[in-house]
Formats: sequence, C-alpha cells, structure tokens
Amino acid sequence: MIRIHARCSLRLDAEGVREHLRARLGAVPRRTGGFAELALAGLCELPAGEGTCGLILGSIGGPRAEIGTVLEDLHQGLPLMPFGFIQAQAGVSLAAVCAHRAGIARATMVYAESDFWSQAARIAQAWFATGLDEVVCGFVETADAQTRAGGGMSDWVCWRRAEADEGQIEVPDFPLLAAASTDAWEARLAVLFETDRQLAHGPDAGRA
Repeated sequence: MIRIHARCSLRLDAEGVREHLRARLGAVPRRTGGFAELALAGLCELPAGEGTCGLILGSIGGPRAEIGTVLEDLHQGLPLMPFGFIQAQAGVSLAAVCAHRAGIARATMVYAESDFWSQAARIAQAWFATGLDEVVCGFVETADAQTRAGGGMSDWVCWRRAEADEGQIEVPDFPLLAAASTDAWEARLAVLFETDRQLAHGPDAGRA
C-alpha cells in the first residue's frame, strides 16, 4: 500500500498566513495572492521532497477573493490591474505553489464539492503507476471573500512510495470543512453555491 508519509492541517487568519510564510520561507512571496499564500503555508509544513513529485491542489472556491476584487474594481469603473487579474487565475496559483516544491513532474488543480480526498487518491495512484516517487496533495479553501477576511484552511498530505508498490493507496481522513467555525463555513458555501446557480441559470431558476 502507498501510505501517507506526512500530513498537516492549518487554520489561519490572513496575518497568521503571512507570519507562517515569513517563519518558513523568510519572506512572504510577492504578488501571489491570498489563495496561493494559504496553499504555500500548508505545503511548507511537509518534509522536503525526494525524487520526482506530483502536486494536486484542490479547492471548492479557488481564488475567489481575488476574483471578487477584480469584479468589484470593474464594477466601479476602475482599470483592471495586471497582478489582480493574474492572482485570480487558478492555474497561476498552482504554478506559484509548484515553484516551492522540488522535483515537480506533474501538477493539477481540482475543483471538488465533496469526496475530494478519494478523487485525489485515485489521481495519485495513477501518477505513481507512471513512476513518480511522491505525490503531495492539498485542499485549500479561503475565508469569506465578501468580507476579505483572508486566511482559511490548508490541509496537506504527502504520499510516498517506499518500494515499487502500485497497490492500494491510503486515503486521509480530513473532513473537508473541519474548522472551529464549521457553521460559518457551511453558511458561506451555501451562499457561494446559490450565487453560482444564479449566474448559470438566472435569478429566477428553480422558482415555482
């Protein structure tokens, strides 16, 4: 069985994220955005990589705070700032995170509303079959984008193969929304999903 070599679970506010990065990296990476910073805070808790590595970054909302900032600026008639636009791109966030892990050979961003860790384990298992030595995987969800509170949750695991074993893979038991303020997280997600539904189908969708 491919087992979990290391794991971490962080719940930090915005200043806590920055303090964490300063302690681990010496400085907060410039112009990466809050979502990538939160992801890095968790990734830095894992041991250094060995050999070729795959990285899976999962989220329900992705860089929503950055997207919200861009949309708000446009709504107010302000010019679109290049770095604001860049920080709102999930792929750029993924690249920023990968830059801080040695040996990255594969990487992907996964949007998942439920059962993320099982999905990630299946991806990792397929990657191990191609010869990777380890796979690191994080589920990152930022705090309330509307209040721009910053921070959030950053759960990570490192799967590492000790031998040439392509059998079963150990799935972590992180609850996706485990936090001191679980009710607040669930309320926030309900709002986000309702907003997405209205964007996709119009404000009257689902009404009798």
